[in-house]
Amino acid sequence: MTFKELMKIRNNENNYSELCNLSNFVPFVGAGMSSSIYPLWHEFLESFELLDDERKTLQYFLDLGKYEEAATFIAEKNHTLFIRQVKATFKNSKIEYSKIQNATKKIFEITNDMIITTNLDEILETIWNANNKKFEAIITPNCEEQFNNAISSKTQNILIKLHGTVAESSQYILTAEQYNNHYGQISNNKIDTALSFVRDLLRCLDSRTILFLGSSLKSDRIIDILKYLHNKNNYINHYAFLPLEDYEEKSELNLLRERELAECGIVPIWYPINDYDSIEILIDNLKKNK
Repeated sequence: MTFKELMKIRNNENNYSELCNLSNFVPFVGAGMSSSIYPLWHEFLESFELLDDERKTLQYFLDLGKYEEAATFIAEKNHTLFIRQVKATFKNSKIEYSKIQNATKKIFEITNDMIITTNLDEILETIWNANNKKFEAIITPNCEEQFNNAISSKTQNILIKLHGTVAESSQYILTAEQYNNHYGQISNNKIDTALSFVRDLLRCLDSRTILFLGSSLKSDRIIDILKYLHNKNNYINHYAFLPLEDYEEKSELNLLRERELAECGIVPIWYPINDYDSIEILIDNLKKNK
């Protein structure tokens, strides 16, 4: 699909133009940008060896999109094996530069400031090294001072790994308990702003415009945080490149999806589902406008 064709999808032309007019934005990189090398999270969870009755319970969680509970269920069976498989699956030795998606390789061309990711893998670090660039700081959970400094300073090339990095299992945010320790219990659009992780994330999302790449933005703690923030200030907008699942021009499915995103202050820019070349095209044109 060409750039012109992409701009004809729903409100893409207007939404993309808004994004291009921004002086700066922060890419937020999800698992979809690593999917040419590593499995998506639900695929990883499905790969565990389980007894038949355990498999049924796991599938129940996965069908409901309850990935935290699914990870918790597996980890409770044997935490050591769970961590060992996380490290084995997302280890650096699996990275072949030629197999990394072109769109992912080009992320560094649209920012020189900050990048946020929930991925454990080190594909972004690999890309930066291959292009003779270096992250001035790589920030993982529990680094409150570094996180604060990154948000407020003008230091360039900061990588914030919200859920940890593969080599440091003590920093992982994967299970429900780990999520609750960092994000707190979220209910009725109320969040625990006493938690430093939540405060830092709110401050970041409030002060920077985010461009979500490779994130489904369907069921995630980030969605809860964004919804809370948008309820407080509905003038805050973030952007996302998202797959369009229904091509009917007046699709109710698309309309409902756009309403859900609007409740979180997210402006979608659509591309055909599974068409990763379209993400590269969108990034290339962003680069021209930088």
